[in-house]
Amino acid sequence: MQAGAGSIQGECKNPKGREPSRSLVWRAAQSGELDINSVGADTAAALFVSLLRGESQMECLTHPDAQPSAAQRDHWVGIAVVTFLKAFGRAQQSNIDEIPKRQ
Repeated sequence: MQAGAGSIQGECKNPKGREPSRSLVWRAAQSGELDINSVGADTAAALFVSLLRGESQMECLTHPDAQPSAAQRDHWVGIAVVTFLKAFGRAQQSNIDEIPKRQ
């Protein structure tokens, strides 16, 4: 992939036309909910998507006939959100200590 506009390495200065995750991360940073100065919006969004997809995608690839329960999907999403907020959430937002438990 080329460096520059649209690359994962570029800063998302104008989210219009970019993937929704990058736009959401950019808006959350602009409103003060996230501190993404260390990596930029594009990289922060890519990290969040990777957190969401990681284990769940591996499970789907290795067990294609299995259907994860709603509780399992909620658990995976909860882990991703808590981890992302601990990394990039502002101090008042990142006091999340508990990852949702599987039911």
